[in-house]
Amino acid sequence: MSAHDALRTIVPIAGWGADRARAVEITGDTDPILPTPFRIGETSAAALAAVGLAASELWELRTGRRQQVAVDTRQATASLRSTPTDTRTIFSPSTP
Repeated sequence: MSAHDALRTIVPIAGWGADRARAVEITGDTDPILPTPFRIGETSAAALAAVGLAASELWELRTGRRQQVAVDTRQATASLRSTPTDTRTIFSPSTP
C-alpha cells in the first residue's frame, strides 16, 4: 500500500472526496525507511497529509483560498522520533 493509498482510506472519514487525496503531493522514499516490518513511513506520511488537508480546509473556510499540501515520506518518518532533540532538555546544568 502506498502513502496515497493509505491517504485515500483516511479522507472519507473526514467526509472529503477522493479528489482531496489526489491534490496532495507525497514525495520521498517508500517503505521500508526504517528497519521495521511495519510500514511506518508511508503510514506517517498519509496521517500527516490528512492533518495538512484539515489545516487547508480550515484556511479555506477562513480566507476562501485553499492551500497546497505536500509531505515528504522520509521527513514524516523522522517526525515520529520520540527522543528530545533540544539540547536544553537532554543536558541539565550540573549543580554543586
